[in-house]
Amino acid sequence: MIKEVTYYIASCDCCGEDADYGDYSAWSDHGEAMSQADPEFQRIGDEILCQSCWCWPEDLPDYPGDDAWEGTDDAVRKHEQHPATEEGTS
Repeated sequence: MIKEVTYYIASCDCCGEDADYGDYSAWSDHGEAMSQADPEFQRIGDEILCQSCWCWPEDLPDYPGDDAWEGTDDAVRKHEQHPATEEGTS
């Protein structure tokens, strides 16, 4: 008999990249899927983002400098839309 089962992986909410778990392909618990994901995957607000889609505020192209920055020092979403999904690119 073959049974259907549900397993979880962390996937970037911006570009859709899936976390790499090495020898494992998925986890039976959604919390474990995030905690075992590559450390480059981060929870930013309500989103899970890969290393291409999150950064520290000072890495933003329009970061005004420490004295002018009014936002948090926590990690932020790097871009509204992933560059590979913008019009005219693949």
